[in-house]
Amino acid sequence: MDTAPTSIESAIMEIWAGVLGTSEIDLNSNFFEIGGNSLQCLKVLNRIRAVFEIPVSLAAIFGAPTIAEQARVIIRAVSVSEKS
Repeated sequence: MDTAPTSIESAIMEIWAGVLGTSEIDLNSNFFEIGGNSLQCLKVLNRIRAVFEIPVSLAAIFGAPTIAEQARVIIRAVSVSEKS
């Protein structure tokens, strides 16, 4: 049974769809396997930084190639940001 995406996952899906030009994305889609490249990964990173207003590194996003993994990166970054 599939679960509905969280608000964070939905926002990432929208970012990916805009950058990749496709809506054929699910929580476990691998960014690079569905056609993403390193330049597009930078675009995703910049949009994530803008939407969530958090500092997150390229390495963190590059190393988390699925929506679900990127959501976890964002949750951690938000948690760290709130503690500061």
